[in-house]
Amino acid sequence: MLSGRAWLAIEGRDEAIELKAGDCFLLARGLPFTLATDLAISPVDAADVFGTDAPIATIGDGADFHVVGGKMVLDPTSSAILTDTLPDCILLPNTSPGATSMRWLLERFVAEADGVEAGNGASAANLMHLMFIELIRAHLSRSGESSEGWLYALSDPKVGKALRLMHAAPTHHWTLPELADSIAMSRSSFAQHFRSRVGMPPLEYLLRWRMRLARRDLQKLRQPIAEVSRRYGYGSESAFGNAFKRVFGESPRRSVTARPTPGR
Repeated sequence: MLSGRAWLAIEGRDEAIELKAGDCFLLARGLPFTLATDLAISPVDAADVFGTDAPIATIGDGADFHVVGGKMVLDPTSSAILTDTLPDCILLPNTSPGATSMRWLLERFVAEADGVEAGNGASAANLMHLMFIELIRAHLSRSGESSEGWLYALSDPKVGKALRLMHAAPTHHWTLPELADSIAMSRSSFAQHFRSRVGMPPLEYLLRWRMRLARRDLQKLRQPIAEVSRRYGYGSESAFGNAFKRVFGESPRRSVTARPTPGR
């Protein structure tokens, strides 16, 4: 929020959030929302507001508030692992410790987005990435509700290393002793510590990560089920199908056929 005041009402939340100049927020789940100075006024559809070539979208005289925003598209393979750990909305008030850094990033973003010099577009995109990271950091630093979750696990030296190993080589036949040895922990200590941070055992996490990758290969790359099942260490399609259904609640074949064809 660059200037003024407004209310942010998110679908499914009982109370609206008051926004002031200098506040920043992140909507993590793509839920419908209303941004207005007065929520009693009938909202205007975003398609009508942003469906012009004007550099700044305005309603009325545009004097009540000025907000700049953007949209980030994450890799669908792993985005759920991230968004499942986040609240619907992350708010960084203008009085919070991270507000100064965010304000500088926001000012630079506006300058780059409005600029006509070489590299403005790339600079603006990278600044948006930094703002995204800053909001995630702010959420982690002040959230004490739970010590579980992928974000918390990544910040843990031991568990974070194990996660990076599994993500870097998902087709490797990882075992609990091998993972524990790789981070210099005993098997029992590693299993307990991993579960306390991630919320599930190491091999359960590995299974879910493999199945997400497998679904990507089936849906996006249109690879045969037999080929995908072998890639992720399954000797038969039936064993792979059972693991896939355990994670997603449907068979691999149904997951492929239920996916809309491109362009429809």
